[in-house]
Amino acid sequence: MEGLEPGSISQLSFEEYGPELLRLARITDVRRILELIEGLKPWELGLKKKSERHKHGEIGGYELGRDIERLTPSSRILPDELFYLRFLSSRLLLYEKRVEESLGPIYVLLDKCLDGESLIELSNGRLKKLREIRVGDEVVSAKISSKGVPVVSSAEVVKIVEDVKPVYGLKTEAGVLKASGNHVIPVFQNSSTILKQASEIQPGEHLYAYDYRESGFKPVRLLEKMMLGVGKVFDIRLGKDHIFTANGVLVHNSGSMDGVKITWAKAVALGLYIRAVREHREFYVRFFDSQPYPLIKVGRRPKAREVVELMNYIARVKGSGGTDISRALITASTDIRTGASGETSDIILITDGVDRIAEQHVSYNLKRAGANLYSVMILGENPSLKKVSTKYFSVARLGRSSALKIIEVR
Repeated sequence: MEGLEPGSISQLSFEEYGPELLRLARITDVRRILELIEGLKPWELGLKKKSERHKHGEIGGYELGRDIERLTPSSRILPDELFYLRFLSSRLLLYEKRVEESLGPIYVLLDKCLDGESLIELSNGRLKKLREIRVGDEVVSAKISSKGVPVVSSAEVVKIVEDVKPVYGLKTEAGVLKASGNHVIPVFQNSSTILKQASEIQPGEHLYAYDYRESGFKPVRLLEKMMLGVGKVFDIRLGKDHIFTANGVLVHNSGSMDGVKITWAKAVALGLYIRAVREHREFYVRFFDSQPYPLIKVGRRPKAREVVELMNYIARVKGSGGTDISRALITASTDIRTGASGETSDIILITDGVDRIAEQHVSYNLKRAGANLYSVMILGENPSLKKVSTKYFSVARLGRSSALKIIEVR
């Protein structure tokens, strides 16, 4: 039993769901999600409650006017002549009354195409996501020439490795690469090539980017290095050469690639549910990739079964597929509109997708639903999405502080 604010008590019993909760707690992804929002308490969220004037609301102060229903005792005992004089000039002392704004649901749209998204260049010219690479695939590789520079080659994948490690984000002129701290990366230095671990490379140094038009590699400057957290990472082993491209950047097959974004996004979703409880609002969450997935709803007065289902849903969904942001936003707008709440709703979109938005169509649907759109772009930019958003965030560091910033947004 827990009090959310003075005079308000909520009671939620999870006894019959004990075994299910214990099973969830043993899942590694769930533990990481909870670590990101550890210590987050509903009553500590920096949320500002909005209110509006209403003659039947609670007393919040005093003002001058002529509304008879809000007269203070001192105005009621004025002599008739003075009373009517102040009434005609709107100078009677009145109570200022306000009611809290009634809010619709918090609706989280979570792009499930966030995990293992590094693109690997195949020798046939196609791009394939790292988590979809299979033993036997032939990828573009590089061998170091006698002059100390990489030369395009090809090699067969002979092994696939998964692990859990600290992950760095390396932002270059050619794009963003995510790699574990011990992942070895070729670096252009003094007209030659040396190998360095990701944790040792500093902004200003030059990595190699693959230029498919010239069928070669060119140096690109490292603009920024970020510590993203701990997450599932991937690696492939090659039969020869041992150097391949990931997101267009050359890497050595002696480390691991990332999978931390989906965990951070899930933690934000769970934190937003805590906020919904604090604000006595319904909570919706829907994952999407190239198509929207089933909608999960939790009411204003949540039942234990609903909360367990929500936790299970968030924990179990894995990254896959493409990204269709427009379709997801239109679906969310329709969900809110058909819910007939008649209240202002907030859609929080979490994605790293860069596909172009159908701006007019999306804006029209958001307006019809009476919904604010808060877009969270992970490690990238989407100018098209920014245009249709009430607020737009570009997140470069995936930690607790950046998660709290999104959870508290108004």
